[in-house]
Amino acid sequence: MTARYLREPLVFETRNSILPPNQLSDGRGFEAMAGELRLRLGVHNLSDGQVTAFRDAYRQMMQISDNRGYQFFAGLHGVPS
Repeated sequence: MTARYLREPLVFETRNSILPPNQLSDGRGFEAMAGELRLRLGVHNLSDGQVTAFRDAYRQMMQISDNRGYQFFAGLHGVPS
C-alpha cells in the first residue's frame, strides 16, 4: 500500500470550529469518495417492514460480544465505561 501525503495543508471550517486536515486526503474532497453518497431514512418515515428489519438488525448486533457488536460501538461514545 502506498502512503499518500498532503501536497498542501488543508483546514476545514465548520460552524465556527476549525478541523485539522485529514492526513489520508489527497485534496480531492468528495470527488474521491469510493461510492455513491446515500442518505439515512428518517425513523418516522419507515414502513412497517423497514422498522422490523431495523429492529432485527439491532437485535442481532446486540448479541455480538466482540468488537463488531453494539456494546463496542456504544463504548466509543463513553457508554458503557
